Amino acid sequence: MIEERLIRAMADRTMAYPFKVWGFGEGIALEALWEAAEQLRMPLYREFVLECLERWLARPIQEADHSTPGMLLLIAYQHTGDARYLERALALAEHMARLPTDPSGAAFHRPEHPDYHHYLYVDCMEVDAPFLCQLAIVTKEHTYFDRAVDQISSYCRLLQDEATGLFYHQYNGETEQVNGAFWGRGNGWALLGLLKTLTVLPVEHAGYAALKRHFERLAQALVARQLPSGGWPTVLDRAETYQEASLPAMFGYGMQCGIAHGLLAPVYRDAVERARTAMTARLTDGLLEGVSVATPPGDAAHYHAIPTGSGFPWGQGPALLFALAQGS
Repeated sequence: MIEERLIRAMADRTMAYPFKVWGFGEGIALEALWEAAEQLRMPLYREFVLECLERWLARPIQEADHSTPGMLLLIAYQHTGDARYLERALALAEHMARLPTDPSGAAFHRPEHPDYHHYLYVDCMEVDAPFLCQLAIVTKEHTYFDRAVDQISSYCRLLQDEATGLFYHQYNGETEQVNGAFWGRGNGWALLGLLKTLTVLPVEHAGYAALKRHFERLAQALVARQLPSGGWPTVLDRAETYQEASLPAMFGYGMQCGIAHGLLAPVYRDAVERARTAMTARLTDGLLEGVSVATPPGDAAHYHAIPTGSGFPWGQGPALLFALAQGS
């Protein structure tokens, strides 16, 4: 078990990061701080999150907002009753609806960017579909469920490898090719995106069973590649690449929640506990060390060469969530 003292230190370290509006990986840290406020009875963490949201409300939606934590907007709306959060969530959904798509239905998030307009990224799985599902619940407009399933299912078709069950980082809509390596944290985004979608999508929805199979297939593939330390290599099918510290946090948390929600069998508990041991070993005074910096797509050698550091929200957020979920 991770002591509450250490969990508080993790939350404090998470708040120390200079949050932008918005970058990949920031939303999960803010969601973790919101959860920490609930469980630890520390309103300071929630106030910090609301301050970050205020900075976003102060300007219009921009193309780079594709990674916005929309689900957190709705959580804030439900907690505060502040209509501005719902208005911004609806505007975000409208923005997403206007994005161009691949023939499969997967959205291109940066259509105006000269370099990124034809790329799809696995990271988007963690933010888009869960947000749309939560919006369906809040507004009672069930068409948002359908949009969520269409989006995440398309990403699964394009990015999940049939042979291994693992996800690629990027798909090029012009060449119709994936980037060719199984980046660890990308699989974390896929796992958590599927998890978050399945926990709010109605079981009776026509797309639920297929998404559950994608989730189970990925979890199986991850357990098969877990190292004796309890961690994972940064390129999942290359054991010689370095062990990256956000992976036991993401995978352990995702599998623990999967068990708690009945999406995974109890047999996964051993992998969860080994992941918790591996993550805890990388914590120093609340900082998760050995987390790779912001990582563009590439091949296996590229990912192995990416430097690591500490304090990044894409490491702190999953680690804090995993620590908070230890009793579930």
